[in-house]
Amino acid sequence: MVAPSFKQKNVVVAYSPVFARQSAIGTALAAAALTASLPLARDAKPLPSRRVTREEERDCAGKFLTGRRITSRLTNWQLAFDATPALVYGFLAMAMGASSDPVEAVAPFTHEGTHATADQVPATSFIVAAEDSEQPAELYKDMVVNTVEVTGEVRGKVRLTVGFIGSADVDTIANFDVPACATVAPVYANDCLLTIAGTNRTPDLRSFAYNFNNNILSNDDPFPFSDIDVARLERDIEVSTARFALYGTAAHPVYQSARDEGIVPVSLRIGGAASHALITMAGAQLSLQDTGIGYAGEANRSVINLDATPFSIDDNAPDRVTGVLTTGERFLTVPA
Repeated sequence: MVAPSFKQKNVVVAYSPVFARQSAIGTALAAAALTASLPLARDAKPLPSRRVTREEERDCAGKFLTGRRITSRLTNWQLAFDATPALVYGFLAMAMGASSDPVEAVAPFTHEGTHATADQVPATSFIVAAEDSEQPAELYKDMVVNTVEVTGEVRGKVRLTVGFIGSADVDTIANFDVPACATVAPVYANDCLLTIAGTNRTPDLRSFAYNFNNNILSNDDPFPFSDIDVARLERDIEVSTARFALYGTAAHPVYQSARDEGIVPVSLRIGGAASHALITMAGAQLSLQDTGIGYAGEANRSVINLDATPFSIDDNAPDRVTGVLTTGERFLTVPA
């Protein structure tokens, strides 16, 4: 008889819909806080992978292996979604490290995600299970956001990809009730809005990509002298950048600004006016990519390929994210 197995489509990841944070590294969120299922893209339901280091032991001649010992272990995980405003805001706020308390009494509620001063990135927990399967539900803790990428192209859905690093000390949850999946309304490219130097450039937009990278220290820094599991997961140098392809020529004002590497405000709205995540760069240096003018689409029309690199202006963070959402509860809090 063939051994039981499960299908990728049945994988479920339970999470906190307000992106609750752990009180400390090593202290997982309770299963009761993980009340919703992440709306993973159907083609992107990988299980977490482990990175393990080992030292070998050999005989006196150094010829034969006599033993091995684990010296460190951690979890790497990359998940992809059809983007929603709440997911984009939540994961970017978690990557940056801080989220404000909304001041509105009724929806829509405005959340502000900003860079935290602490190097320790907020950690959260997930439960990974497979419906209709003997696969045990597993609790992954100390999961911090290392990378976030938001991409969009004409006629398509906006894609959100998030990379995590966390502990490989995994617990099994008995009798876990998998949260019901919820149907979400994804963001499409034509829901978005790009503003460069105060001018709406959405009509010219062909594609965009925004990347945030915490560059989490994950070689030897996470591990204490006395343990193989992580004791901290701190950021190194935060890097963020945006890339745009705009229909146009070298006569376009944006091309000329990028040629001169001007510093201008740039904002990218993911979603419609009523519900969205707004990425704001108060001063971004525009620059042409190596191929400043390229071609795109079935007609091979000319497009301007440019980067926008956010700068810190007047000691403010180079970028921030604002969420206009139906959720009034504060994000990134520690459950009581």
